[in-house]
Amino acid sequence: MRGVHLRQYPTVLPGGAVMKPWDVSLSGDGHLWVVGTDDAHSEHVVQYARSGRLTSSFGIGNSLYINGIAADLRNDRVIVTCSDGYKGRLEIYHPGGHLLFSLGPEQRMAAPLFVTVSAEGNIVASDTRTFNVFVYAETGHFLTKFGGYPSSEGTRLYHPKGVCVTSTGDIVVADPGNRRLVVFTGRGRYLRQIATGMRGMQGVAAGPDGQLVVVDDRNRTVTIYPDY
Repeated sequence: MRGVHLRQYPTVLPGGAVMKPWDVSLSGDGHLWVVGTDDAHSEHVVQYARSGRLTSSFGIGNSLYINGIAADLRNDRVIVTCSDGYKGRLEIYHPGGHLLFSLGPEQRMAAPLFVTVSAEGNIVASDTRTFNVFVYAETGHFLTKFGGYPSSEGTRLYHPKGVCVTSTGDIVVADPGNRRLVVFTGRGRYLRQIATGMRGMQGVAAGPDGQLVVVDDRNRTVTIYPDY
């Protein structure tokens, strides 16, 4: 959390080919789940041990947008975002690669990029094309969406990217179009915003002691806010 470099390792596939990683999620046992593409533009989900050793992998086909990933610790599942730019969905997999079910088409999800899972099991995904954040119960039941039209001017999101859920259950959304982080309740009620000045915000994560960690791909920086 102080920015000291610890380790790095290549994101390889079975057979040794290198995968370009898009997103990463940490599982409860310390393994890393990574989603990315190979040279043929096929998407893969790969699990690595802390040491970087490849432990499992499976293919998920192709999509035109980047994929986000979240490890669902409560239900031992892996959730991946998929989109062709106009029709999007969340695919929920067993860790062995079996597709369990999909979410999003009924709510007209278009381009989900990032997804996370709350402590109570709710699935939260940001859609950069509809400007909405979608919330589902762990069963897949649709709960709510917020941030897009017809939201009020102060709470309206513009091309939202990263999303995370804090230890208190609040949802934090990276809103690069408005150069801010926005904090909502777990049911989508606006609470406050944090001006960042960053137009290149991508992922956002909640730290262990209330921090918010933000990746900015334009400035190639990681910024830590000590208390959201």
